[in-house]
Amino acid sequence: INNKQENKETISTEQETNTEEENTNSEVNDTSLATASGYDYITSNAGKVIKINSATFSKDIFDFQREKDWNFQGTAPCIVDFYADWCRPCKQIAPILDELAKEYKDDINIYKVDTDKESDLAMAFGIQSIPSILFCPMEGKPYMYIGAYSKADYKKLIHDHLLK
Repeated sequence: INNKQENKETISTEQETNTEEENTNSEVNDTSLATASGYDYITSNAGKVIKINSATFSKDIFDFQREKDWNFQGTAPCIVDFYADWCRPCKQIAPILDELAKEYKDDINIYKVDTDKESDLAMAFGIQSIPSILFCPMEGKPYMYIGAYSKADYKKLIHDHLLK
């Protein structure tokens, strides 16, 4: 896995302003997505950001525990948001990712991975700062972007890396 951040474009770091209420309302409802075990998550997009665990990531995106070289296993390009509940920038981008999930529901999947709960996955990708956003195209290597960006910047990254 190439853990380097590959920023080929200069990306604006302007942040969209969100209120705490908007951030709270945009959080993923784990109970509606999880099965009774609490560990098996639904992975169909349906216009929503889907919270996944390490096992689901290994099954549906990349088996990081067994494979050394990147081998994307998804059925559509995806974005993986590595976040933590206590992270303010992560909360700021949550509503943006929710909007993008709705806008691109037929083209890409958007997932969230809680780095506090899935530390093995975070370590495998060398996550040291959050939010860290992994863009996984159908072919080729993934791209990791660190930090919070504007919706316009995420849309540009989606078109540059996932829908080209």
